[in-house]
Amino acid sequence: RDGHWNIYLIGAETGAAIRQITVGSPTNAVNPVFSPDGKKITFNSLEYTLDQYGNSTLSGTSIWVFELETGKLTQHTEGAMPEFSPDGKSIIFKRAKKTGEQKWYGLWMVNLETGAETSIMEGEDFGVTEFDISPDGTRIVFSTDKGTKKSATERQNLNIWTVNIDGSNLTQLTFHQSDDRC
Repeated sequence: RDGHWNIYLIGAETGAAIRQITVGSPTNAVNPVFSPDGKKITFNSLEYTLDQYGNSTLSGTSIWVFELETGKLTQHTEGAMPEFSPDGKSIIFKRAKKTGEQKWYGLWMVNLETGAETSIMEGEDFGVTEFDISPDGTRIVFSTDKGTKKSATERQNLNIWTVNIDGSNLTQLTFHQSDDRC
């Protein structure tokens, strides 16, 4: 409504906006997800920079949490596509590598109480596209082009993989030529 992407609560029965969650800051809020207890919403913001010609370039993404009862909005870390852990104590998210030629997306976790960040998995030759967390919080399923590169710049297809929440037991589930997404 104001030239940026904002997050609103919408009535399931009426489709009418009930409450605007983001107003002005952070701008360009996307990927909202409720906490398991329904008391919080996590999302990520997209920050852009303008060049001298007015062209915008994505310059950063940040993970935020909004508390519905208090209206408290907290920025936690750099990342995208946040999801609450089943116990609601952590957020799992994607973050691009900061080093190397390719900025592949890995999986990270931030503890909401301590702010401690943990790298679950970062690929040297692949990145995570979409992911989901198992209901018991012990595994993550994700899609990636790992092992299907035709060249350094051209991927062949996406397959489905799983990994334990501690980064162990990386396992490929699908093995065919078309894209598999989760």
